[in-house]
Amino acid sequence: MLSVPLPMAAMANALPWTLDGQASIPAAQSNDWTTLATVTLSGYRGYLTAYGVTVRDAAYDFSGSLLFRIIANGAPMLDLSGQGYWSTQRGSVATPIPALIPIYANQLVSLECRRAVASAGATLVAMLATGIRYPAEVRETIVAAQQFGAYKRE
Repeated sequence: MLSVPLPMAAMANALPWTLDGQASIPAAQSNDWTTLATVTLSGYRGYLTAYGVTVRDAAYDFSGSLLFRIIANGAPMLDLSGQGYWSTQRGSVATPIPALIPIYANQLVSLECRRAVASAGATLVAMLATGIRYPAEVRETIVAAQQFGAYKRE
C-alpha cells in the first residue's frame, strides 16, 4: 500500500472508509453506468488509496465488453491513454491496486461499470474502493468527532 503524505496531526485523526458492493450488469449494450458511490464528509479531505474490480463470471476475459471508471471530484480519473475508463484487469476485490487520488470535502467518489458490447447474459461485478479521510483543519477535529461519531472506524 502507498504511504499517504499527511501531517502527523491529520494521520492521528484519519478515518478509513470502504466502498464496496456488487452489481448485475445487464446483457444488453448500454450507455448507462451502474454506480457505487460515497460522498466525502463536510469538513474532511482524504485520499482514495486502492481500488479493484472482480467480474464474477469464470468465462469473462476482460475483452472490452465491460467498461469501468472511477469518478473523483466530478470527473473521470484519466489513465495514460487519456481515456476516462478502462476495460482491463486492474486489481480485484481481494487484491486492490494501490492508488493515491485526492478527495476533497463534499465530493462524490464513485466506481462505475457499463456494458459496451452485448453478451448472452447478465454479468455480476464486484467493485471495491478504500481510502482515508481526515479533518480538513486540525482545529476542527473535536467538533468533527462529535458530529460524525456515528461513523465507526474499520
